[in-house]
Amino acid sequence: MVKDLGLAVEISLDYNRMNKDQKLVSSEKIEKGIREVMDRKSTVRAMVKEMSTKSRMAMEEGGSSFTVPSNS
Repeated sequence: MVKDLGLAVEISLDYNRMNKDQKLVSSEKIEKGIREVMDRKSTVRAMVKEMSTKSRMAMEEGGSSFTVPSNS
């Protein structure tokens, strides 16, 4: 999602100092990622909005993923 589509931001994991196997994500990293996606000037936000529009169009009548319900 991050690299191939540009629809997300990367939030890296840290490892707990007490338990090397336990992965943690700091609240600061989560906040930074959320703010980056929410920023009106963000390219990620623009890409998500574009993909949302395309997805809706695909599901509308005549769209590439539209199917007519069968009367069974």
